Amino acid sequence: MFFVRLILMAFRSLRANLLRSLLATLGVIIGVAAVIGATAILQGFQKEIRDDFDALGANVMTIYPTVARQGGRPIGTFRSLKESDVQAIRNETAHLQAIAPLIQQTGQAKYFSRNDQVQIVGTNHEFARMYTINTVEGRFLNFSDVSGRDKVCVLGYKVARELFGDSPAVGKAIKLGITRTTGFRVIGVLEKKGQKGGFGDMDELVIVPITAAQTTLFGMRYIGAITVQAEDQASMELLTEDIKRTLRRLHKIRAGDEDDFRIINPEEIRNQIQDFMRMWAMVFYTISGISLVVGGIGIMNIMLVSVTERTREIGVRIAVGARGGDILRQFLIESSSISFAGGTLGVLLGSALADMITQLSNKLITTVVPLSAVVWALIMATVVGIVSGIYPAFKAARLDPVEALRYE
Repeated sequence: MFFVRLILMAFRSLRANLLRSLLATLGVIIGVAAVIGATAILQGFQKEIRDDFDALGANVMTIYPTVARQGGRPIGTFRSLKESDVQAIRNETAHLQAIAPLIQQTGQAKYFSRNDQVQIVGTNHEFARMYTINTVEGRFLNFSDVSGRDKVCVLGYKVARELFGDSPAVGKAIKLGITRTTGFRVIGVLEKKGQKGGFGDMDELVIVPITAAQTTLFGMRYIGAITVQAEDQASMELLTEDIKRTLRRLHKIRAGDEDDFRIINPEEIRNQIQDFMRMWAMVFYTISGISLVVGGIGIMNIMLVSVTERTREIGVRIAVGARGGDILRQFLIESSSISFAGGTLGVLLGSALADMITQLSNKLITTVVPLSAVVWALIMATVVGIVSGIYPAFKAARLDPVEALRYE
């Protein structure tokens, strides 16, 4: 009950000087709001990254041709990847679960008067297993579609709705192409997936056999990229080394010469992004820490003023039996209460700002406010209040009661 009385006395004192207490906690409010806002942005960004990498498929790597340079300047990309590379990797490497060549370009999908801009992806039947893709209508590509260069396609969810509305799409004939369109038969519609990995919006894809894409749509013999899936996470490094050896041999790259391809391991990219995020977290939290220190100085200042204003009150309390420890606890509770109240307002302000950022960016920037961040922000605010109140509390506790009672 004694501590409850002290807390009530502290809040009565704060209420008596409400504006002054609010101004004293302004630094704490800003600091905590900055911590909550920064954490919400970082956590939201990390969640998006995790979702994107999960969408890339488990243990999946991508092989790209490197940039060709002349005199140190980029002049384009090597057209170094071919179907023979895919077959060699499939036959000569261990720890391989699946492999899919890729060609991707922006084009048009037409059905009578309806027209939609889409991403046309040429690949094979292993693409669906690699990226855990399911269909809501019909089926995905199979081996015979690819080997027979069949002019068939699988539509993304949005593309199917745009072209056919709620009507069934399977069996219908559409036209696909970039500058010149060709007829393709719809054999399936993908389930709704949204933004996924390096393919952008999966719902806006049209997937065709890579053989038909090369000969009919794009008129190219090379491959834009090759995706490979390892048996498990532990074997990814071994598979990477096998692929490098195979491709260097096929491309006749001599020892000491640079590769004309690059292998992108999502785990390496994830680690690089996490290092980048940690750097930004340090910047955000340093700025927030400075705000908290400024807030602590403001609280110390207001508590010193409070000690001066209440000198006679302190003298009366000591005269009727209060000990120095009681006075010390009262002022520490007041300072920590001021800071805790500021921290609470900071949490509310930071959460509101995080939600505002999400809404103003049209959900392009998603924010997540974790409970742990709220708890730590309130703990830090309270600690700042206690530390800031130590000197004023000691000063109040060591007042001479006779001098305090005579103070005007």
